[in-house]
Amino acid sequence: MDGDARQRVRETLDHLFPERQFYYRSEGVVRFVTLGKTAQIAVCCTALALVGWMLFTSAEVLLRNQIIDAKNTRIREVTLAYDVLAQRSYDAQRQILTITGQIESQHQQLVDLVAYRTRLEGQLGELHGALDTATGLRDTAQARTNELQRQVASLQTEMTAAATANRTLTQALAAADALGRNAIKERDIAQAAHTAVTRQFDDATGARLAAAEAERRAEAALADARGQLALATREHDDALARNADLGKQVADLNARVNKATDHTTEMLANLAKAEDQAIAMGVQREEAMRSRDFMAKLADELQFRLTDVKASQGELVARLNDRATAGVNQVEAVIKETGLDLEQLLANADPDGGPAIGGPLVPIGFATFAGRQVAALDIGADPFYEAVANTEQQLDRWATLQHALSRIPLIAPIDEFSVSSAFGARKDPFTGQAAFHEGVDLAAPIKTQIRAPAPGRVTRVGYWGSYGLMVEIDHGFGMVTRYGHLLSTPLKRGQQVAFRQDVGLVGSSGRSTGSHVHYEVLFNGNLQDPAKFVKAGRYVYKNGD
Repeated sequence: MDGDARQRVRETLDHLFPERQFYYRSEGVVRFVTLGKTAQIAVCCTALALVGWMLFTSAEVLLRNQIIDAKNTRIREVTLAYDVLAQRSYDAQRQILTITGQIESQHQQLVDLVAYRTRLEGQLGELHGALDTATGLRDTAQARTNELQRQVASLQTEMTAAATANRTLTQALAAADALGRNAIKERDIAQAAHTAVTRQFDDATGARLAAAEAERRAEAALADARGQLALATREHDDALARNADLGKQVADLNARVNKATDHTTEMLANLAKAEDQAIAMGVQREEAMRSRDFMAKLADELQFRLTDVKASQGELVARLNDRATAGVNQVEAVIKETGLDLEQLLANADPDGGPAIGGPLVPIGFATFAGRQVAALDIGADPFYEAVANTEQQLDRWATLQHALSRIPLIAPIDEFSVSSAFGARKDPFTGQAAFHEGVDLAAPIKTQIRAPAPGRVTRVGYWGSYGLMVEIDHGFGMVTRYGHLLSTPLKRGQQVAFRQDVGLVGSSGRSTGSHVHYEVLFNGNLQDPAKFVKAGRYVYKNGD
């Protein structure tokens, strides 16, 4: 079984890697180079290793980009959290300042209330003094009233005594009259008695006049006492009214003082609450300061890590830029080897046929993260991002060039052939006259398979004058290839053709002297030398690969 397995492996290798010969023409002499099985296997292994290395490098670049994106996302999240915390700290400081202002305002109100209470107490003291004065005046008026009442009572007693004396005198006068009448009768007898009675009558008349005068004085004193009593009564009533008003004012002041006391108590309670809130806000501010310090340390650590990451990214970008530059130079060299105008070729690029790229348009300077507009990276401000931008431009150019290179026919359409007629001036095989050959004739046995040297779309199929049965393929980028003198073809117009797909079989249809394929290459409608493309393709493809 081991021998059979080895035999099958050898047969498979012989089938896959037969000995190949590469023909080339130099100074009119056709030469060839033989490439054995070992060399072909070595080339395939090298190509596979190169492809594997490219895949591994691309995967590593993608993985590093994902890690970098994750770190950048984490940095943005930390930055946003720090901004939110700073905003909260700023809001807390503003709230503390607001509460402090409220406390100062309440304290000022409390000071004003204390001053107002002091003024009220002073006014209350004055009112108490006025009340005491009024009370003294009332007591004085009451004392004067009592004194006047005592004087009136004394005058009434004196008037009563005067009236009693008057009645006594009247009775004495009546007795004197009776005695007078008896004395007249007894004048002679009682002359002495009459003289005595006359003196008594004179005394009684003086006493009566004195009593009348005393009564008049008593009545005047009584009128004066009554006037003073009425004045004292009015003053007493005024004092009572003022006392009532003062009582009302005192009650009002007591109510206002009680209200001010309650307001002061409430203000003190609010002040205590405000102090508690200020203490709580102070604690929150200390926590915010500690959190800010922690975030600052974390930001410093992240900045250090970011610097390290930027350094590694810079090395990676430098290597990637060198590789992209080398790839671009290599592809440009291959394309220039074909004789094509590189810039014109890139200008013919199909925008729908390039590499799959896209994404939202974000202007430099601002971006949106978590629903919030934040400052984006300024590419022109950092050499690293400038290098990244340059590398991206090189990678884009490399991708475009590789896409263009994949559309350029860089290999011969036949695996084994000989060049029977080159591109350019020649002797016409039918007329023998000088003529211009628009392509290259690749001689090969009839029914030899013809394969597409690049992918494209069939734009023409059928018999076309001296070309015989001809196929025309548009490869894009302005590149067109033609295959004439075919025996048959499976292609249809508009059909997409893949790289190395069958185009037809070698024949001798049309204006031909033998079995071969007339192979033309056109760029922007201008004929090109196919030999230059095959020569340039030695750096990219190998026949049979």
